Amino acid sequence: YSAFLLYCANDDLKTPNYDQCIKFFNEFLTLHEKCINGIKDNHKVVMNSGIKINRMKITKKTA
Repeated sequence: YSAFLLYCANDDLKTPNYDQCIKFFNEFLTLHEKCINGIKDNHKVVMNSGIKINRMKITKKTA
């Protein structure tokens, strides 16, 4: 993921800082999974993301 590598880049922004990658990866993965699950749970379509959305129609219950 480009954003993660940029977040963990050295000051030259051309090479990754491997120590930072190792240090922050688990936190990144947790936040990434929360984001993906939120997209799926709310049936949001994110073009070109590769995220598969269950396209079942959601009906609102009326009182």
